[in-house]
Amino acid sequence: MNNFKKASALLLALAMVLTVAACGKPAAPSSATPPPPAAPSTDGAPASKYPDPSKPVTLDLFADITWLDFEEMDGIIPQEITKQTGVTIKMTKATDKEQVMLLMSSNDLPDLVVTGSSAKLTKFSDPAVSWAWNDLIAQYCPDWEVPAVEQKVNAMLGSDGKYYTLKQNFNTIEQLKAAGTIGLNYGQFYIREDISKEIGSPKLNNTESIIATLKKVQSTYPDMVPLVINPRQYGAFHSLVGFDGSKPTDKDGNYVHAFSDPKHREMMRTLNRFYREGFMQKENFTYTEDAQFEQYIANGKAFMVTHYAGNDEQKYTTMVSKTVPGASFVQVPVRDNFNETFSVTGWAGVFISKNCKDPETAIKLMRWVREPENQRTCMLGIEGEDWSKNADGTITYLPRLANSMKEGTREKMYNPMTFVLGSADYITENRDLFYAGATPATKLIFDEIYKRASFSNVVDLCYPKTGTDENVIYSKLSDLDTEYMSKLGIAASEAEFDKLYDQMVVEAEKIGLSQLNKYLTDTYNKLSKDFGTN
Repeated sequence: MNNFKKASALLLALAMVLTVAACGKPAAPSSATPPPPAAPSTDGAPASKYPDPSKPVTLDLFADITWLDFEEMDGIIPQEITKQTGVTIKMTKATDKEQVMLLMSSNDLPDLVVTGSSAKLTKFSDPAVSWAWNDLIAQYCPDWEVPAVEQKVNAMLGSDGKYYTLKQNFNTIEQLKAAGTIGLNYGQFYIREDISKEIGSPKLNNTESIIATLKKVQSTYPDMVPLVINPRQYGAFHSLVGFDGSKPTDKDGNYVHAFSDPKHREMMRTLNRFYREGFMQKENFTYTEDAQFEQYIANGKAFMVTHYAGNDEQKYTTMVSKTVPGASFVQVPVRDNFNETFSVTGWAGVFISKNCKDPETAIKLMRWVREPENQRTCMLGIEGEDWSKNADGTITYLPRLANSMKEGTREKMYNPMTFVLGSADYITENRDLFYAGATPATKLIFDEIYKRASFSNVVDLCYPKTGTDENVIYSKLSDLDTEYMSKLGIAASEAEFDKLYDQMVVEAEKIGLSQLNKYLTDTYNKLSKDFGTN
């Protein structure tokens, strides 16, 4: 009997060793495990609100952002963060959208993970995967007061009433209305200013005026491509038909999936018309990276391009002027049918994984990056060297930062942490980055957009939770949208377009479009009532 017990004990010990070896690391703390106690003070002083710069810490971060313009954290901003906090961030950038989920399933998550995917924000808001921020705040930063509405918005990502991140890019509707002019980021058209002047500076305020202009470019400059689309940004076409891409509505004004908004059909019809007019190349619909459309900017072959309204005309001017001296890009003024709801429920969120080796430092760093002045540091660089604060609270860019923006080197030179560390709120980013860095002409566009914009703290919260039938439907409809985007875009005739669109809607109904629409409408109405806002 004793020999049997000894043999059993040896086998159990061997199994434990093999299990740890196979996993590569010990299991992460369970969902019920409380955060470890705060590090004791060595000098009797009160615990610091932020990381101690005299105690260097390295935190590993996985950025689920494949399009990020830099690979490592070695720019001006990460260096300044390390100087002020003692924290060095070692970043790994995703190579594809599935990589982070493989890390999760294999328990190989690093200290921090940042993602902007709605589905992944929900998956990471799980006590088995991440530390709840409210638990960490209670343990390490008990005087950090997070606004109740912000807590509620982020708690909706999970199912236990706790919040596992605070998404950046958030402000309340009241704050937004009181903000004054900010540079809102929406789908925009950019044009070659020099060529526009050569053909008489035509107005570009609606579909017909843009088509007439592109035809003139087509005939006058036959070697140019009149329109090149950024594969991430078809939203510029929304403003030609009044389609609200953030909040599609049916004929009765209910919030629904885009397929059930009549203006979505007209937006796609307009896109197809531009293709059939010969303004776009067929291969444009196969592009997956910014570099593919930017090559036409750099070689001087593009007249009009689409992108977000984030002052990129300055970057594009620098690119094209190297090939065509004197060439420049500008943004197109606001179109007559502009109609956009700006969803302000936050975007990217940073999660502190259960594998984090120092959750205390991690949550204190999250607090530090969100302080108003530190938001600017994380976004723009060093005060006094890159930007200065004016008496009215606005900022002025100093030469180093201003020049890097004009040259298109800001991302690689500075490594902004706006969303990588979830630092900037919506107003700070749109005021101090987009508006402050805009040209006078672009500021006039931003002024008009702000006057005409609608805001919502609710729309994005209607995204169906993982594990629900509606989430499955939503995902399948997204795949269907991707499948039909190029088919609709390159349809050979308007009749073929209508046939394809009708076919898409039939397939969508089989997937569950009507069920999803009812969910979106009911959820939006309930949340609007619960939050007391739209």
